[in-house]
Amino acid sequence: MSFVAIAFLATLSASSQHGTHVHGSAELAIALDQAGAIQIELSAPAHDIYGFEHTAETAGEQAAIADANARLSLKSGLIELGEADCVLSDAQIERSDAAHGHGNVRVLYSGTCAHAERVRVVSTTLFDHFSRLSQIDGILISTHFQTVFELTPASPSARLSR
Repeated sequence: MSFVAIAFLATLSASSQHGTHVHGSAELAIALDQAGAIQIELSAPAHDIYGFEHTAETAGEQAAIADANARLSLKSGLIELGEADCVLSDAQIERSDAAHGHGNVRVLYSGTCAHAERVRVVSTTLFDHFSRLSQIDGILISTHFQTVFELTPASPSARLSR
């Protein structure tokens, strides 16, 4: 198993420890290996992404899901790692309809970074696309360091501490 796979599993485990379903709050887990492979997981309440958490019942709700999924599928600009020069090549979107009407959206991105050692900043435009989001709690694990960070609409970029 590669470092990325191991680190990503550790990242997901750490991320899922939060496990609470809080409207307005998303979690972002990033794993990056020395060869430049990157995996990112974004997890958020369906309400914050689609505007509702139940199974889509109307044409309008189905359209809202399609529109949001199209925005989540953007592989450029949603999540940036500064000078690491990353290119995301895949986005997989999963929706879970959890018990008691609390659904979640999980997006898995993968790709490569030409200069993984240059990761100093993480930034996002997710707040521009999904106005119900008010906070993103993040974790990054790489061969060079591990760190946690927080992003908000007022501060959509974070300098990563080593």
